[in-house]
Amino acid sequence: MKENKEHTPGSWFAAPDTTNNNGDYGIWTDDGPFNIATVHGSGNSQALANAAMIAAAPDLLAACKLAVRFVEDVCKGHQWPHENCEAWKAATAAIAKAKGE
Repeated sequence: MKENKEHTPGSWFAAPDTTNNNGDYGIWTDDGPFNIATVHGSGNSQALANAAMIAAAPDLLAACKLAVRFVEDVCKGHQWPHENCEAWKAATAAIAKAKGE
């Protein structure tokens, strides 16, 4: 069976997880009543920062995909090898990590 490696669609946001009183943060979408992840941390600022980073993941993935295409297009126009571009390497590595590759 082939694994589905697509993330939960929609806009993600971080908010206090009101399903418990532990000071955790949930990662939610507008499309469902259940959180897709929980960040534990007793309400501390690092837990909130981690939750915000996770919530930004779909937007960051989309931005990396755009950056890769941009670099490839620019390099193609100038006949430069895009594989030598540090930004291209970093963005493609981030995309692979996000896809679990």
